[in-house]
Amino acid sequence: MIISGYDKARSHRSWIVKNVSVWGLTKWETIDFAAVDLVATGKAVYYGTGDIGETVQRINYADLIDHRGNQLPTSLSAPVVIVKSRSNYGAYIIGDEGATDFVIARDESASEAVTVDLYIVEMGS
Repeated sequence: MIISGYDKARSHRSWIVKNVSVWGLTKWETIDFAAVDLVATGKAVYYGTGDIGETVQRINYADLIDHRGNQLPTSLSAPVVIVKSRSNYGAYIIGDEGATDFVIARDESASEAVTVDLYIVEMGS
Protein backbone atom coordinates (compact mmCIF):
# COMPACT_ATOMS: atom_id res chain seq x y z
CA MET A 1 0.00 0.00 0.00
CA ILE A 2 1.33 3.42 -0.99
CA ILE A 3 0.74 6.30 1.43
CA SER A 4 0.14 9.63 -0.26
CA GLY A 5 1.32 12.97 1.14
CA TYR A 6 -2.25 13.77 2.12
CA ASP A 7 -2.62 10.48 4.02
CA LYS A 8 0.72 11.06 5.72
CA ALA A 9 -0.35 14.55 6.87
CA ARG A 10 -3.63 13.14 8.19
CA SER A 11 -1.85 10.41 10.16
CA HIS A 12 -0.38 12.96 12.62
CA ARG A 13 -2.14 15.24 15.06
CA SER A 14 -2.35 18.77 13.69
CA TRP A 15 -3.89 22.11 14.61
CA ILE A 16 -4.60 25.37 12.84
CA VAL A 17 -4.29 28.42 15.09
CA LYS A 18 -5.56 31.63 13.53
CA ASN A 19 -4.78 35.29 14.20
CA VAL A 20 -1.70 34.96 16.38
CA SER A 21 -0.06 38.32 17.12
CA VAL A 22 3.73 38.20 16.67
CA TRP A 23 5.52 41.09 18.38
CA GLY A 24 8.90 39.48 19.08
CA LEU A 25 12.10 40.38 17.27
CA THR A 26 15.27 38.38 16.87
CA LYS A 27 18.10 38.84 19.29
CA TRP A 28 21.46 39.70 17.85
CA GLU A 29 23.66 37.65 20.15
CA THR A 30 24.04 36.16 23.62
CA ILE A 31 27.17 37.37 25.42
CA ASP A 32 29.03 36.33 28.57
CA PHE A 33 29.99 39.11 30.96
CA ALA A 34 31.84 39.69 34.21
CA ALA A 35 31.40 42.68 36.53
CA VAL A 36 33.32 43.82 39.60
CA ASP A 37 31.48 45.59 42.42
CA LEU A 38 33.63 47.60 44.81
CA VAL A 39 31.96 48.76 48.02
CA ALA A 40 33.41 50.04 51.28
CA THR A 41 33.01 46.64 52.98
CA GLY A 42 34.43 44.46 50.23
CA LYS A 43 34.58 43.38 46.63
CA ALA A 44 32.33 41.13 44.57
CA VAL A 45 32.71 39.63 41.11
CA TYR A 46 29.59 38.77 39.14
CA TYR A 47 29.40 36.55 36.08
CA GLY A 48 26.44 36.00 33.77
CA THR A 49 25.02 35.94 30.28
CA GLY A 50 22.79 38.42 28.53
CA ASP A 51 21.03 38.92 25.22
CA ILE A 52 21.97 41.82 23.01
CA GLY A 53 19.14 42.98 20.82
CA GLU A 54 15.38 42.99 20.91
CA THR A 55 12.94 40.86 22.88
CA VAL A 56 12.18 37.37 21.58
CA GLN A 57 8.66 35.93 21.81
CA ARG A 58 8.29 32.42 23.26
CA ILE A 59 4.91 30.73 22.73
CA ASN A 60 3.82 27.69 24.74
CA TYR A 61 1.60 25.19 22.91
CA ALA A 62 -0.69 24.99 25.98
CA ASP A 63 -1.46 28.73 25.59
CA LEU A 64 -2.87 28.26 22.07
CA ILE A 65 -6.47 27.57 21.01
CA ASP A 66 -7.07 26.03 17.57
CA HIS A 67 -9.69 27.18 15.06
CA ARG A 68 -12.24 24.74 16.53
CA GLY A 69 -11.84 26.08 20.07
CA ASN A 70 -9.66 23.24 21.38
CA GLN A 71 -6.67 23.95 23.60
CA LEU A 72 -3.41 22.42 22.38
CA PRO A 73 -1.64 19.89 24.62
CA THR A 74 1.17 21.04 26.91
CA SER A 75 3.73 18.85 25.15
CA LEU A 76 4.12 17.61 21.58
CA SER A 77 6.35 14.86 20.18
CA ALA A 78 8.61 16.25 17.41
CA PRO A 79 6.44 19.27 16.51
CA VAL A 80 6.70 21.32 13.32
CA VAL A 81 5.26 24.83 13.15
CA ILE A 82 4.43 26.39 9.77
CA VAL A 83 3.80 30.15 9.74
CA LYS A 84 1.50 31.92 7.25
CA SER A 85 1.47 35.69 7.46
CA ARG A 86 -1.81 37.61 7.13
CA SER A 87 -0.05 40.84 6.07
CA ASN A 88 2.72 42.10 3.82
CA TYR A 89 5.23 41.44 6.60
CA GLY A 90 6.37 37.95 7.50
CA ALA A 91 7.17 36.07 10.67
CA TYR A 92 9.40 33.07 11.20
CA ILE A 93 10.42 30.45 13.74
CA ILE A 94 13.75 31.01 15.50
CA GLY A 95 15.71 27.79 16.05
CA ASP A 96 14.05 24.42 16.49
CA GLU A 97 10.58 23.87 17.87
CA GLY A 98 10.68 22.43 21.38
CA ALA A 99 8.40 19.84 22.94
CA THR A 100 6.55 22.50 24.96
CA ASP A 101 7.17 25.79 23.13
CA PHE A 102 8.78 27.64 20.22
CA VAL A 103 10.29 31.07 19.57
CA ILE A 104 8.82 33.25 16.84
CA ALA A 105 9.85 36.65 15.46
CA ARG A 106 8.30 39.18 13.11
CA ASP A 107 9.95 40.88 10.18
CA GLU A 108 12.12 43.68 11.57
CA SER A 109 10.87 46.11 8.92
CA ALA A 110 7.32 45.90 10.35
CA SER A 111 6.60 48.83 12.66
CA GLU A 112 4.12 46.89 14.80
CA ALA A 113 3.00 43.34 15.60
CA VAL A 114 2.28 41.02 12.66
CA THR A 115 -0.77 38.74 12.57
CA VAL A 116 -0.18 35.16 11.41
CA ASP A 117 -1.87 31.79 11.19
CA LEU A 118 0.00 28.73 12.52
CA TYR A 119 -0.21 25.17 11.26
CA ILE A 120 1.23 22.92 13.98
CA VAL A 121 1.90 19.25 13.25
CA GLU A 122 3.01 16.62 15.77
CA MET A 123 5.32 14.38 13.75
CA GLY A 124 5.93 11.84 16.53
CA SER A 125 9.05 9.81 17.08
